[in-house]
Amino acid sequence: EGLRVALRERSMKIKTSTGSGEFGTQGNASVVSLGLGDLEIPTTADGSLRLYYRDKMEAMPAWQLFDPDADEAVLKDIYSGALVFVGVEAVGLRDNVTTPLENVFAGVKVHAQAAEQMLSQSYLLRPDWIYGVEILVLLVAGTLIAVSQNWLGSLKSGFLALGVLAGIAGLSWYLFRYQQTVFDPTFPFLGAMAVFTVTSVSDYYLTERERSQIKDAFNLYLSPEMVEQIADNPQALELGGEDRDLSILFCDVRDFSAISEKLGPQKLTQYLNAYLTPMTDILLESNATIDKYIGDAIVAFWNAPIEIKDHPRHAARGALKMLTTLDEMNNLHRSEPEIAPLAVETKIGIGLNWGECTVGNMGSKQRFAYSVLGDTVNLASRLEGLTKQYKVNILMGEAMARQLDDFAALELDTVQVVGRQAPERIYVLLGDQTYLERDDFKALQQGQIAFLKAYRAQDWQGAQKALGQAAHVGRRFQLDQYFEMMLGRIATLRTTNLPEDWDGIFRATEK
Repeated sequence: EGLRVALRERSMKIKTSTGSGEFGTQGNASVVSLGLGDLEIPTTADGSLRLYYRDKMEAMPAWQLFDPDADEAVLKDIYSGALVFVGVEAVGLRDNVTTPLENVFAGVKVHAQAAEQMLSQSYLLRPDWIYGVEILVLLVAGTLIAVSQNWLGSLKSGFLALGVLAGIAGLSWYLFRYQQTVFDPTFPFLGAMAVFTVTSVSDYYLTERERSQIKDAFNLYLSPEMVEQIADNPQALELGGEDRDLSILFCDVRDFSAISEKLGPQKLTQYLNAYLTPMTDILLESNATIDKYIGDAIVAFWNAPIEIKDHPRHAARGALKMLTTLDEMNNLHRSEPEIAPLAVETKIGIGLNWGECTVGNMGSKQRFAYSVLGDTVNLASRLEGLTKQYKVNILMGEAMARQLDDFAALELDTVQVVGRQAPERIYVLLGDQTYLERDDFKALQQGQIAFLKAYRAQDWQGAQKALGQAAHVGRRFQLDQYFEMMLGRIATLRTTNLPEDWDGIFRATEK
């Protein structure tokens, strides 16, 4: 009103969103601007004026104006042709307001700044299109943060989100400071934070679900400790197949067909559960991965999906403990059959081997399993089958025996197994380091070395003599049947017309 009086205008013009200059009959029109002579004053929808507050304004205390000694020429130079607002700013007079610059700001100064901006036609604007820009910034920022979760991960995405929020705040400041345009950062800012929060929570949920799936997938194959390691470090689990040095175990129950016939389906199921459960516990305790069960047979391996130091020793100790536990179960069956877990006395054969294999998810698109393939695996299976012919509990390949130089192992023969061209030296595993240091094992080892040397040289008499000496000690290690089998083979070979290039290799005809 002060400006209208100063400009000697008789009235103001109100421009509304209906364009008619008057409010609509439905009450849905809003103010667009006020007209004062040649001046157009943009407003908000309710007719308010946005002020761009300046830090400093020209002001003079009243006492200087009314000072009798004041220089009128100076006052005239200051106020001539100027629009002057007179007011008070004492706190007790209550003509004070809060502004972005000060908590206590004289109301008269607000009027003065408003009039100055109207005269200079320099306004703090919020054009209609700025709302669309805010939505666009929100969409771009939210999309960038959401996509970055998959590309960069939570930590790097968090830094990116901070950068986006800083960019939104910077854009708002720049438009306000240099363009006098109001860009409201509230919704883009809060929206970007909401997207980051939701994506972070979602990523955490998916990570935990992945951990849970890994645990569910491997809990039945691995020990709980190994499952925790994989869940903490899923990168240690490389799916799709990779080459690794593994220790392989094949274990089978002797005369299982006869046991099946004797027990019948229901009791056979109970028997298998009672047998497989403790054997599996032992393997899992030794950090083995259970590959599969094939009826009564167990296939397991070490050093995948995570690396295990000295895995051949883990495999050897696990195999030896399986025999010890089975002996205890058989003893209980013989002494107290009514409470024994096993329905019949059980014997097993174990094949152990070490070497490079391919391990990973194998099968079809419809169904696959985490398993292992390779010549090392096939040989371990053949070694398990040979335990029947050589009448021993645990047979190992030469590569495995070389890894177990601190275990009590004894070379038995050189065999060409079914389906394999290369011959293989086979070893029986008798015990750990405590067996290795026993005098009777050392005597057995020396006798066996002498026997094999004579046998391969076709010195049948020397072979029989060495075998007899070794057999005397071998009874303590349950090798009686092996020595009887080899004596029978020598008797057959002595009456056989052997070729001149006979190499002493036994060629197996069955698996």
